[in-house]
Amino acid sequence: MLREGPGFERWKGSRFASVEIPFRRTPCGHRLGAEIRMMENMTAIMIALALILLLTLTEPLMAGPPKGAKWEPIPEFTDEFDGKKLDGSKWYDHNPTWQGRPPGFFATHNVTVSDGKLHLTARAEDLPGLPKAYHSFTTAAVKSKTTVLYGYFEIECRPMRSRASSSFWFYNDAKEEWTEIDVFELFVGVPGKEKSDYTNVHVFHSPTESEHWDRSVIWTAPSKLADKYHVYALEWDKDRIKWYFDGKVIREIQNTHWHQPLYMNFDSETFGSPDKKDLPSTYSIKYIRSWRKIEDVEPASSDRGRVIDLLQGNILWVKHPRLPNYYQEAGQ
Repeated sequence: MLREGPGFERWKGSRFASVEIPFRRTPCGHRLGAEIRMMENMTAIMIALALILLLTLTEPLMAGPPKGAKWEPIPEFTDEFDGKKLDGSKWYDHNPTWQGRPPGFFATHNVTVSDGKLHLTARAEDLPGLPKAYHSFTTAAVKSKTTVLYGYFEIECRPMRSRASSSFWFYNDAKEEWTEIDVFELFVGVPGKEKSDYTNVHVFHSPTESEHWDRSVIWTAPSKLADKYHVYALEWDKDRIKWYFDGKVIREIQNTHWHQPLYMNFDSETFGSPDKKDLPSTYSIKYIRSWRKIEDVEPASSDRGRVIDLLQGNILWVKHPRLPNYYQEAGQ
């Protein structure tokens, strides 16, 4: 071992403090220890840059309200889920007017809050005393206690890996009018649908219409949706409705019918029968954040009478030539 003495000195203050380094000068007069410290500083910078790049590539884009308007938060529809249970002043841990899509029953024990997230779980189980249509499976639902009309609504979540759905939607089934906006319905446990994001709008009935119709568009994500958390959002005002994925608009339509105050919902439903081997499975939500537009700063774009796929630039639907309240596929 090298020992301290003439021509040697111990370099202290780093993880090499126990290593004895020869004392010498470079042609510029710098000690070798200074060179090593410089190399360590450069290494630390490179590691920091690599971590920043990694976070940029792996973390979802936190969009927030779009520019061009002034916004204020809507506390009744905002929740960070940082407590130990669901906030009963804002949410039901079930749907008071609907027991679920058969055969899956909305069970309150499948709604939990932990680790800063809201969790909705689907299970293969039978509960005693349920109506005949409900058997074999239980799922989960959370519904707002109040309604909202227009705003920007953002959720960061990861869907369950199951044939049972993971959904975020708005509706109001009032007697005089029943409309619905689906921010997303995901069925990522179904083979071939791992990247499919189902967006939709419904009119079940209104003062002027008695027949149900809907306009569904399926957007394909660049990667499997259950592999990580993503940010989904809806911008809804009196003129337009826009759907967002990780801060980018993926669909936009003219708002022709959706002017009714709606309830906010998160749920999981059984469209058919899930595969029991995939259960239990959980849909996890980090937050819901909501804003209300209080002032337009820039004029909104206008494209009345058309439903546009913004990613491809194609017109998907146009107004029906004889039925003014209906749309048909473009080109028909």
